[in-house]
Amino acid sequence: MNYYEKIITEIKQHDVEIFNATYVDGKNIFVKIADFSDETITLLVKWRNECGDWFDSKFDASFENTKNWFNDKILNDKQRILFLIIFNNNKIGHFGLDCYNEKENSVFITDVIRGEKGFAPGLMEIIFKNYILWIQKKFKISIIKLRVFQDDKKALELYKKCGFKKKYSIPMCKKLSNNGWKWLEMVGNDKNPERYFDVMEFR
Repeated sequence: MNYYEKIITEIKQHDVEIFNATYVDGKNIFVKIADFSDETITLLVKWRNECGDWFDSKFDASFENTKNWFNDKILNDKQRILFLIIFNNNKIGHFGLDCYNEKENSVFITDVIRGEKGFAPGLMEIIFKNYILWIQKKFKISIIKLRVFQDDKKALELYKKCGFKKKYSIPMCKKLSNNGWKWLEMVGNDKNPERYFDVMEFR
């Protein structure tokens, strides 16, 4: 178990509130570990179905398959963690961490969703900037990365405001399945890409 994995394990075992920030009206924005409650799982299902176009796969999320995903891919993965964003005592979204690279001392921000919208403009920029600072301080990370579809203009604008810079693009093609589709990286393919993932970095 490396340094990053030890901290992730400790956070999962002990920490509840990770950090907080203040919105422009003085209200606090809290970030805490995502819990395994029925309320949280229900929100994850709702948000995933509403925002599925911006992920590398789209399917009909259900309570049961989301609960299984949370248990297998979040709780029992020593590299991966998910945090809830809480504003005005309401869960409004989430983001996570995964894919630590020990050689370059980098990590990916993953699973970014603002599920509840229509209020508090600029909230994600405030909390995201604080998230970056927390990652750097907590893990002593040199490079923070993320992937975003080129056509996700709102997300791209947010990440640029937070200091991320594009490093390269990944051509993607869609593979259909019985329950939706998955975007796959194109390698040695003569087809024209249907979409692109931009890989962005913060140093």
